[in-house]
Amino acid sequence: MEKTVDLLLSLHDEDSFARYDNPGLISINAYPNPVKGNLIIEDGLSVGANIGVSVYDILGKETMKKNEGYKVKGQHLINYGMSGLKPGVYYLSVSLDGKQAYTTKLVKR
Repeated sequence: MEKTVDLLLSLHDEDSFARYDNPGLISINAYPNPVKGNLIIEDGLSVGANIGVSVYDILGKETMKKNEGYKVKGQHLINYGMSGLKPGVYYLSVSLDGKQAYTTKLVKR
């Protein structure tokens, strides 16, 4: 949890709120942002991996978590329901095989 909070705090200070930390992830896009209901995550993997998706509030508390299971090398779409979250600022974190791969800022309307 401490590493996640440190990462979120460092992202808060950067001009760009997207961060890639895993060479197995060759492309990723999360839309729409701002999001009202469902968030679509498109990813491109250079290797097969177990994919995890988490959403953190502005204080670093994990508010949602979803294990997508093993995905083979290639392109994938993940439909992530966000309707249960209150409006505000959040951080989306995608992990590959349990290792942080991507983090970006989201706005929930």
